[in-house]
Amino acid sequence: MRFCFSRAIETSIPVLAACVSLVVGGATDARAAEGVESGSATAWSGGIGANIRSGAKIAHQRDDGSILVAGHGNLEKIQGVGLVAVTENGEALWQRIYGAGLHLNQPLGLGTLSDGSILLFGYLYDPGIRGGQVPWLARLADNGVTAWERRYDGDGLYLPASVDFAPRGEIVAVGRAGRNSVWAMKLDQRGEVGWTRRLTRSGVGLKVTGVRVASDGGVVVTGTMDRDAWVAKLDEDGEPLWSVRAGTEKGSESAVGAVETTDGGVLAAAWTSSGEADSVLWLIRLDPDGKVLWQSTLGGAARDYPKTVAPDNRGGAWIAGVHTDAGTKEGDGVPWVVRVGDDGTVSVDTWIREPDIIRGLPEKPAGIGSTRDGGVVYAARSMGINYAVGVFKLDGGGRGGSEHPDLVAANSVYRRVKIPFRSAPVETGHLESTASEVESTALEIPLEGRQQWKVLSAAGPPVGPEPVVKPLPVEVEGAETTTVRGPRLLMDGRFEELDSWAESLVESRQRDAYGWLLILAFYQDLELRRSPLVEHGMVESTELMERWHRERPGSIAARVALATAYRNLAWEHRGAGLGREVTQEGAQEKERYLEKAWEVLTEVYDERPEDPQYWSVLLGMTHLRGRTPPYTPEVLAEALKAAPDYLSIYLNEAHFRVPQWGGSRGDVERFAASSTDAEINPFGEELYARIAVSLGRGSEKKKVFGEHGFDWPRVRDGLELINQRYPERLNFHWAAYMAVLAGDRQAANAFFSDDAGGYGEDVRKIWKNEANYLSQLEWASRSSGGEWAAGDPRDWPDLTAVISEGGGGTGSATERLGFLVLQDGGRPPVFVTAMGTPSARYPSVEATLEILGRGERIRSWIVTPRVEGGDGFNGLEELAIKPAENFNTTLVVVTAAPARPTGLGVPMLRVAPMEGTPQPLSIVGCALDVPGCAQIVLKGNPVSRGSATFSLAVDEAAYGAIRLGSPVLDEMGNVVGVVYEHWFDGSSTDGRMAHQLHCMALADLVPRVSETLKPRVDSRSGAGREAVEEAAVKLMGDGRFDELEQLAMWVEDLRADNGDWVADGVLGAFQRRMIDPHNQPGPDAFDEVGAAIDDWMAASPSKPIAAVAGVTHQLASPPRPPKGILWSHDDATAAREAQCDFLGSMVETLDGDFPDDVYVRVAGVRWASRCATEAEVAAALASLGTVAPDLTPVYARAVRSLAGRLRWSADETASFIDVVAANAGSEVRETLYGVTMIGASLRREVDPTLDGRRVADEYGNWLDRYPGGSFAEARLTSLLCKQGETERAAARLEIRHCSEVRMSGSTWSKEICRECFGGDRIPKPGRAGVPAPGE
Repeated sequence: MRFCFSRAIETSIPVLAACVSLVVGGATDARAAEGVESGSATAWSGGIGANIRSGAKIAHQRDDGSILVAGHGNLEKIQGVGLVAVTENGEALWQRIYGAGLHLNQPLGLGTLSDGSILLFGYLYDPGIRGGQVPWLARLADNGVTAWERRYDGDGLYLPASVDFAPRGEIVAVGRAGRNSVWAMKLDQRGEVGWTRRLTRSGVGLKVTGVRVASDGGVVVTGTMDRDAWVAKLDEDGEPLWSVRAGTEKGSESAVGAVETTDGGVLAAAWTSSGEADSVLWLIRLDPDGKVLWQSTLGGAARDYPKTVAPDNRGGAWIAGVHTDAGTKEGDGVPWVVRVGDDGTVSVDTWIREPDIIRGLPEKPAGIGSTRDGGVVYAARSMGINYAVGVFKLDGGGRGGSEHPDLVAANSVYRRVKIPFRSAPVETGHLESTASEVESTALEIPLEGRQQWKVLSAAGPPVGPEPVVKPLPVEVEGAETTTVRGPRLLMDGRFEELDSWAESLVESRQRDAYGWLLILAFYQDLELRRSPLVEHGMVESTELMERWHRERPGSIAARVALATAYRNLAWEHRGAGLGREVTQEGAQEKERYLEKAWEVLTEVYDERPEDPQYWSVLLGMTHLRGRTPPYTPEVLAEALKAAPDYLSIYLNEAHFRVPQWGGSRGDVERFAASSTDAEINPFGEELYARIAVSLGRGSEKKKVFGEHGFDWPRVRDGLELINQRYPERLNFHWAAYMAVLAGDRQAANAFFSDDAGGYGEDVRKIWKNEANYLSQLEWASRSSGGEWAAGDPRDWPDLTAVISEGGGGTGSATERLGFLVLQDGGRPPVFVTAMGTPSARYPSVEATLEILGRGERIRSWIVTPRVEGGDGFNGLEELAIKPAENFNTTLVVVTAAPARPTGLGVPMLRVAPMEGTPQPLSIVGCALDVPGCAQIVLKGNPVSRGSATFSLAVDEAAYGAIRLGSPVLDEMGNVVGVVYEHWFDGSSTDGRMAHQLHCMALADLVPRVSETLKPRVDSRSGAGREAVEEAAVKLMGDGRFDELEQLAMWVEDLRADNGDWVADGVLGAFQRRMIDPHNQPGPDAFDEVGAAIDDWMAASPSKPIAAVAGVTHQLASPPRPPKGILWSHDDATAAREAQCDFLGSMVETLDGDFPDDVYVRVAGVRWASRCATEAEVAAALASLGTVAPDLTPVYARAVRSLAGRLRWSADETASFIDVVAANAGSEVRETLYGVTMIGASLRREVDPTLDGRRVADEYGNWLDRYPGGSFAEARLTSLLCKQGETERAAARLEIRHCSEVRMSGSTWSKEICRECFGGDRIPKPGRAGVPAPGE
């Protein structure tokens, strides 16, 4: 019996296509095993009319010759898996769809068993679990009728990616279990779970894209490990046998799929961007033990990459890929079919020029499956109107039907390559999983009308380009294993020569053409992750260095190389990810290797070696493992004393001064400045620039001139000095790159002009790709937008419109800076100019919001008519503000310009959408250099990243003219956010994305300044507490304390629609330690927020909010012992009590000085609940009630904190609630018990003194006031079910069946719902058979 399964992959939903022949209950068909000559094969093509064009495509031939094609589609309100069967000659048999409502079921693989039944594997959509995708398996009869279905759940069992079948019909599926882990699951043909494993790589991103079952029962897994391609093999029980990764420092790589070769090895298809093209197909041949036999790439100068892989039944592979070139429209791609043997021979290299398939091809991967006549079936979605999916049967030479499609020989370039491979062991563990029955609706799709099967080319002899066989390219004859001298000497055991060479380089102090001492290159060649040592093996190369050290214990070079190798192995085991992604084993191995490196280096510390790299490596080790002497300051001083001319020492120290490694904001710049000014510095201003460039080369590039505070003029002077001393091409490009980061167009243009070579592979690591280089070059070479505005207005270019100054502005050039705004829908552009006005009290966010929030204050728009004889133009439509006659003073002038303006000197505002769904948007901004608050209207696309912030990409001129604090409006004129940061991304691959405005989402904030509307922020829009917290942190980090005070004032009375107190975001910001949320500080890391608050309190000692920040921050930061001292429990308790006493005195003083301040009162409540007695907490809440009597979230938090500290029972907690609620407002009195106790009422073991009915009643009151939280509603429904109040529970639910529940968890799920109502149906009052209340 033959099985062929295919899957497909794309970026957002990992799916892969593959195909495999298997034996189940019988001998393999001889023709399937050996293949049939292409001359006896037929070819045809057809189109599926049924709408299954979405998702991945699956193509599979059954034992009787018929062919199945699966995809995702919809029919009669079912969105699910569509399955179509045709004969071996392309004639329609039947078609069905399987799904459950809108659950978006997707197929990943299918096959058949010996009785003709079909196994269909994929996933169900369940929004109640992480990722929303649940593994799903269905068994169908040979005619597609459903026998049974199962879903598989488990902690971490989500995002299934691929599936394959074992020789006995068992199923192996894989998917993603987290950022650094994947899962593999084995099922039998009855759908029962055999085993489930979690594979983890410490501290690295791990993504699985494909799986293949080997003939020995093992499992080959392919995917991505960080930016490298990853291939691993597991045994039949899911335990790792070997795991390797491959990649380059410059490019990105990923393995898409693999097949088993005739010798039991692996042929993997991957893509790499390490060459001249953006990506090419990368073929990798491994032996059964995972050792590389050969590598090659196939592809042109554009983008040629694989998407789907299937075995060709001869040990080779069929590969479906995508070809794009300069003539391909964005989002399109030409289907590309490749066949390669296990010996590297390419026998098919063909493009399918089918226009409707080309459109959108990269988004929805095609399916590919081999056929028993030696050919292949290719299926892909069509964007035409005649059919939804195109199905093409090709012969073994890649030739197709006589009439369709159009096949073209690709003639792709075939090269032999050597990309470094290295071992990458993964940890494995058991993962709990369960199988449960599910039931979908299955509908037969009539083969008629638009849903019928359409024959495009009848079965017959294949036609098309004759295949051109390309054997595996031959390696260059006589090429050495390595031409790098250092590794060659190491591998040959010529240690004395290595030492002699190193000593001569240390003594000579020779530098290369770029200004670096040559001794650095000596050690870089001996890095484990560099070729050729990485191919030799990291562990094996380390053993050679250990031997070098043993045989020559006096060699400093041996010690430095060995310590560096140990450090590399430490990070190889740990991984480069965040601390939470590091496994216990990875952390232990890291510490073990760092300890060994430390011992090797410190054994000779007292000898003060002359080798400068010794000091650079030791300095880094003091930062990584400085628990014992010598400590960092001492080593840094000794290092600079021994080798002040060694750049790596300075760069190494600078690296560890960034906040990520415990440094403070600006610390690295202060180090650069002091080092450059030091007398021992032999480099002059070059050193300052070198340190800045070192940051610009890494992850800190966007922060060099922002957070780190480097002085660009000083960096520029240093770069010019470097170019004078070392006039080399790379130096010129790094200088231009730094000028781009700094936004200095003139300097960038000058540095670009220093080099006449243009873009090349040698500068790819700087610019990433040629498109980005050309974009930045174009930016640097053009004149600044709006420069004309600085001149005499009489000399301005003809804008074909009269700009009316009105009565409010002076008419100066700076006040009339304009922008040409491109509109959608073919409408002419709009020219917008900002005019100064004295109407605003001061230029701040608050003033802007006041103007926008009160209609009577907006009296400042004058619009001139459109010219050229067209209809009148009302620019107010841009903000949906009308009528125009109500506006009679000048704040902004809006007019029209020609549809195709050229040579106007006006900056063209091209707002480039970033990732996500664009939404029309306008910004009203305040010009930076205009007194008062002038407005500028722009169009843009906000990009939500799932947080409380979004970004706008804007033109450079707009970027410079929008002032921080400008409100952001949607297309209806509603404020949705505030601009809080200008962000220049000079490293952007798209030059249009370089100038961005970062905005915090504050939806519906305008009603805050209205006396007639009660404000309420939408909790689901990313606005509210989280937005305020992010904005407050940003303002603190930038030292903009006045704006932070204004922010606190706006939001102190704001509530979200789920009841959240929005101002709690301000207090949340005070509790942080780091400004950058991506930094993961250790307990001893520099407290950035604390330092900012100290500065604030010193600058504004009379501001209550600053003091509140200090109290709040200290409450969240328990005292820590001095470094090197261990505290007992009594010591810690005493320190905490002392802190409480100190903060208590601050609260008491604030309470007396500012009795009406809400934040002061809340700070007092938080202090009391953490530090004080029951009576003092009650008093603090009573004081809060005098200024904010209905802040239920604050009351509930304080009660829970106190009850937990005093270990109260539910009854004791209720008594306290009754006391404090009596002095509060109606909201607190009616809801506090429910909001406080809802969590405790849903625990497995509930306190018997808890009044569940009261909780339900008061929590219901809370939801009646604040109905904005679906999770809160689920909690109440669950509690009502526990209380037996099923009628009340049913009345609160909008759904009518438990199968419609979208949540999954211990609070509410389909299962809990069915248990509550005794079945899937939810009885509703007033419906048939169910009496309404009172009947």
